This record gives sequence, C-alpha cells and structure tokens, in this order.
Amino acid sequence: TVDRIVVSDGEGPWLEIEDVEVVWTRRALFRRVLDIDSFRALQVTMLRRPAAGEQPQEGSSGLPLDVIVDAFTLPEIILAAPVAGREARLAVEGSAEFTDEVLAARIAAIREDRPGTFSADLRLQPEDNVLTADIQLAEPEGGFVADLLELRGRPAVSLALVGTGPLAEWRADLDLQANA
Repeated sequence: TVDRIVVSDGEGPWLEIEDVEVVWTRRALFRRVLDIDSFRALQVTMLRRPAAGEQPQEGSSGLPLDVIVDAFTLPEIILAAPVAGREARLAVEGSAEFTDEVLAARIAAIREDRPGTFSADLRLQPEDNVLTADIQLAEPEGGFVADLLELRGRPAVSLALVGTGPLAEWRADLDLQANA
C-alpha cells in the first residue's frame, strides 16, 4: 500500500493518487510479466493536463515486460476544470492486458456528480492485425462529452460503436445521437 503518489512535471503537480493498494504476483517478474491481481486507489485527482514532454525514441519497443491487471477499481476520480472544462467526478473499474500478443482493456465508468455512463471493451491483436471494439456512452443534456466537444446547446449524447476485423479492412457500426 502507498498513502499518496504525486506526479509532477516542469509546471508542478498534475496528478495525485491517494490510498493505493496493489495485490500482485512477484514471481511473475522472473517471466517478465507484471501480474497484478487487483489495483485500487481510493481517489485519483487530475489537476491539469501534463505539459508536453519528450517523445519516445523511434524504434522503441514499448514496455520492457508484459502487464496484466486482472481488476482495477478507482471509486473516485476527479477531473479538475482545467482538464475537462468543468470538474467531473467518476467511478471506474476494469481490467487490462498489454503483451506482445494482445493489447486489451475493459473499462466501465459512471459519473458520480451527475448522470452518465461509459464502457469500452477493446482488444488489438498486433500479430494478427485484428481490432475488436465495443464502446458505449450515454449522458444527458449538458454532459461531459457535449462540454468537451463544445456542442451547440450541450445536447444529450449517446454513442454505440461495435466493430471487429483486420485493421486494413476494419468495419464498425456506429450509432451516434445528439438530441438538441
């Protein structure tokens, strides 16, 4: 457990994470796998967007090991006004897997300060060059996405995107509604 993590850049702190608990399998590191059974942080506050930093060197292979997170729980995420236009409070849970064979994430988010939900189930298999995506979003008038995109009248927004296939021929069904 860790009481507090503060992430800063040249402009100062931009991310604060409180009361972190991680249950993980240390032996998996010998196989070059960071195997996390559960990750929980009671509060995550994003104060602002991070300053632009250095880009990764070209040819970099990414992570030096595979990462598997069986479950993560973030019961209180606060996105400050400089991040989202106005403060937003969310609860998020999910899982993730980042290996040479697959890049996958399952995320479910619920607005805590007003109505709104978001879910995503994403899976990319680089070797097969196949992407599978199922993304759902629903929020009432004046919601986060309408604010972020500065949609005129800040309408209710719903989105459903479902698709699968090789990246070169990827197809998806998209249903987007913005009711004014």
